[in-house]
Amino acid sequence: MSLAFRRRRIVAVAFCLLVLATITPGALPASESSPPREASLEYQIKAAFILNFAKFVEWPSISEKDPNLPLEILVLGTASIEDALLRTVRGQTVLGRQLSVREMSGADQVPACHILFISRSEAPRLDEILKQVRNRCVLTIGESAGFAEAGGVINFTTEDNKVRFEINPEAAEAAGLKISSKLLSLARIVKTGSRQGKN
Repeated sequence: MSLAFRRRRIVAVAFCLLVLATITPGALPASESSPPREASLEYQIKAAFILNFAKFVEWPSISEKDPNLPLEILVLGTASIEDALLRTVRGQTVLGRQLSVREMSGADQVPACHILFISRSEAPRLDEILKQVRNRCVLTIGESAGFAEAGGVINFTTEDNKVRFEINPEAAEAAGLKISSKLLSLARIVKTGSRQGKN
């Protein structure tokens, strides 16, 4: 076993532990008596990933603004991830900032935010949405096939019934974001307009 492989494995284990630690008992799967919008286990896991993604990404523009302003997460579409995100980010800070979560559906214009989660319900107008935020310092995260190839930064995928993710470094650079090499080492790397990458 090579040293590089062992280091990558250690980083992968550490990241998974971070994600698991974020899924608190209060965010366990909903019971039958829970409201219908309660998050599924899939979205609890994705919410935990999103929080930890934020810890491995740098927004150069953030340091130029009021340090008391929150790191804003916008959910665009009809995904049932908002509740899971609200529970997951409660009491958490990234770059010394609190995190805020809001949801919008059918918005013609994407408002300012730091993290934009685009649900699969928005796949038909994905190109339009990504075009709106192309020149903004926004971490775009999706869950639709071809999201990263279309210019999204991080895309959730499912392999062997497990949530995985892929990253488009070119899209991150275009957005002015700096992604940690540790996070990149755990992802499938995707290029804009291509399905070539690594596992």
